[in-house]
Amino acid sequence: MYYKWYQNLVQALKGLLLSQYKRNRRFERRFKMKNAEEKTGLTDEIIKKTNEQIEQEKERNFVNLIAEIIVSVTLREYYEKGD
Repeated sequence: MYYKWYQNLVQALKGLLLSQYKRNRRFERRFKMKNAEEKTGLTDEIIKKTNEQIEQEKERNFVNLIAEIIVSVTLREYYEKGD
């Protein structure tokens, strides 16, 4: 009788542990998926911000180049008239 009770207890504990293990595995998978989605979202945001910064830098460089061209042409005209 004691042996039968012990077997039932072991079976119940196995079932309980197995169900808890499965629940934990599901939680871990969901957690990993959520973290992966967040990391992907963060990565996308970082890429977007970096691209925006690159575009702003290109625009700034272009404006500076145009300003240098205008200044050099104006100075050349000024010096030519002065001679």
